[in-house]
Amino acid sequence: MTRREVSERSLQIDTIETFLKNLSIESVKLKLREYIRVLRYARKPSKDEFYMVSKIAAAGILFIGLIGFVVYLLLSELPTYF
Repeated sequence: MTRREVSERSLQIDTIETFLKNLSIESVKLKLREYIRVLRYARKPSKDEFYMVSKIAAAGILFIGLIGFVVYLLLSELPTYF
């Protein structure tokens, strides 16, 4: 191993050790409380809300796909003219 690889490896090990030192039962409990609090406020969307979000997401996916297709066509056809 080169000196750089050894340095990177020791940095990774230090990062993992720091993570494990900061990981405690209290921190896990605190995170779980935060997640539970968010889930309490969450609710199931109505059919109208679900369909509206689905339509918007589908329109966004189609729009991004259209942009990608146009860019593909431009990059594959324009070089043949030059």
